[in-house]
Amino acid sequence: MQRIIMSLPLVKFTGRFDDGGLDKNKQFYLMTTLKENFIVDTQGSDFARHACRIVGLPDLSDKNIEQTVVDNEHVKVIKRLQQFEVVFDEVKYTLEIVEENDETFTSIEHNGRYIMDRKLESDIMNFFNNHR
Repeated sequence: MQRIIMSLPLVKFTGRFDDGGLDKNKQFYLMTTLKENFIVDTQGSDFARHACRIVGLPDLSDKNIEQTVVDNEHVKVIKRLQQFEVVFDEVKYTLEIVEENDETFTSIEHNGRYIMDRKLESDIMNFFNNHR
């Protein structure tokens, strides 16, 4: 059962199950805040008609989160930017996540300089994903 649930498309929970933006051709999704997880059923709509909280799932931080914004001829997402202040090992970092077209870019800065150490960057990202 867990294998089937983990194979569902993963989307971010925006705070409302009726926000829309889901593919109405996909019936089930795994929706997450990265702290709480839900299985949702669209029943052919573009929003979660039914939702059930689920516990005991493995870590989702390695799973790709699908985009839930629906583009159309009048409105198209070009870029979405989020910045977070993260205190890791008593050092303050700025984490920036940029979603542009179908790609996501992440950068981490300390005192205006990008972190180029892949191990440190990985440790900060794991800390961020486990504590947000």
